[in-house]
Amino acid sequence: MNDQASLSHDFRDTVKPVADKPIRKAAPFSLRLSAKERDRLRREAGGKPLGRYIRMRLLSDNNEPERTELAEFLALLGKSQIAGHLALLADEARSGALLLDEQTLEQIDQACRHIEDMRALLIKALGLLEK
Repeated sequence: MNDQASLSHDFRDTVKPVADKPIRKAAPFSLRLSAKERDRLRREAGGKPLGRYIRMRLLSDNNEPERTELAEFLALLGKSQIAGHLALLADEARSGALLLDEQTLEQIDQACRHIEDMRALLIKALGLLEK
């Protein structure tokens, strides 16, 4: 055998294939919470699975709000036409033409409810707690 063939043969004989190591799955991480802490997290999660909510809060880079919650907020804002309604009420109040009949009072009450709903959705989407 020539030197190169001998060297190649020696190399093959000494090198043994590496056995495939089984890939270990990551072990679950347990976190003990008091009942009060768990209740708080459930309230903050707002119906989302608790594990998903905790992962989102711990691992998100900038705590981005859920897109669906913000989309719902924007839809409600657009549907309410609140800016136009409030501007109209302000103009009529300034000119002295604002009639406070039942229909007008109901519209004002409805605008207030829309504002409350939008505030609640925005607080939820941003992950804030109400004071």
